Amino acid sequence: MRRSRLLLAAAILALGIAGCRKPEITVYTAPKDTPSAVPAHAAVSTNAAHTAPPAIRWQLPAGWQDQGTTGSRLGNILVTGPDNQRAEMTVTRFEGDGGGELANVNRWRNQLQLPPIDEDELGQILRHVDLPAGHVHQVDLVSDAPISGGAHKTRTLVAWLPQQEVTWFFKLTGDDPLVDSQRDAFAAFLRSVEFFASSASSLPADHPPITGAPDVSTPPIQASGNSMAGAALPAGTVTESSALVWTAPSSWTAKPLGPVRKGSFAVGTADLSITAFPGATGGLLANINRWRGEVQLAPIGEADIATNTQTITHGAFTFTVVDLEGSSRRTLGAILPYGADTYFFKLTGENAAVAAAKDEFLAFLATVKTR
Repeated sequence: MRRSRLLLAAAILALGIAGCRKPEITVYTAPKDTPSAVPAHAAVSTNAAHTAPPAIRWQLPAGWQDQGTTGSRLGNILVTGPDNQRAEMTVTRFEGDGGGELANVNRWRNQLQLPPIDEDELGQILRHVDLPAGHVHQVDLVSDAPISGGAHKTRTLVAWLPQQEVTWFFKLTGDDPLVDSQRDAFAAFLRSVEFFASSASSLPADHPPITGAPDVSTPPIQASGNSMAGAALPAGTVTESSALVWTAPSSWTAKPLGPVRKGSFAVGTADLSITAFPGATGGLLANINRWRGEVQLAPIGEADIATNTQTITHGAFTFTVVDLEGSSRRTLGAILPYGADTYFFKLTGENAAVAAAKDEFLAFLATVKTR
């Protein structure tokens, strides 16, 4: 009996020691795309409802501090260094190509107060790396001078991983000396990223601590005649008290929603997306310049906002509207701060298609209301 007890105690001690050696792993179960309502006569497959959502996990380098998920950030990590240096690592996921490589790089350059570049210059700074998770594109950007009175220049390391229908973005930005010193850690983080078709709840009982996903269940969109009324937004994405609804013209065709889109419509050959995020999401100017970059227009400054936007008020809502026409593509966008969140209504496509839908788009804004 005594020998059995000693063996049992030794086994428990061994398990405890092994458990202490487990790396810190963060697992995020990405929300399933919620289909929009469809006509009653349409056939709908229910198989997707029984499919586990895709998930992502990674291992944090030493000293990196997991801050949990916030809004669109599936990863939100703090990195600190000497002399109060700070950097922030974020992981986000967007539908499609997230706006395109050149537009995204110019948006990040704008955040560092750097001038935009063209396709040829982009090819000169892009790096391509094959990692276990897939083929990753990377850029390394640093400001010419300290920003906002900081003591150091700001450096941004970004890697993005295109998949079939979405693109993942991994962005480390902060004080230049700190970010520069974290290059190896950033590379190790990217190598640790892996995807799996499994729910976090199905992990073994002895799995390391998990950072769970926010509640992103979305009520179904209600059909009213031939129009589509937008459902409340996911609780994990925006403030529950500020969820909005809307009614689209009968000529618009509802499209499946995604992890970011709260409303999605085909407007002829153009695309209408509705997204919402907590806070100011970078501010009015940064978002306008992001859209300008997507249609190959140069960024503007704060003093130019008034002459490049239109303010439209419908009841309690005040939209900032832009009409951005590039050489071949055009974007009609409306930005609506509401409560603690910001809504983005964006119609984009070929110039002629967007021009033809402009009146409907502006009328659509008038249908937006509280839930």
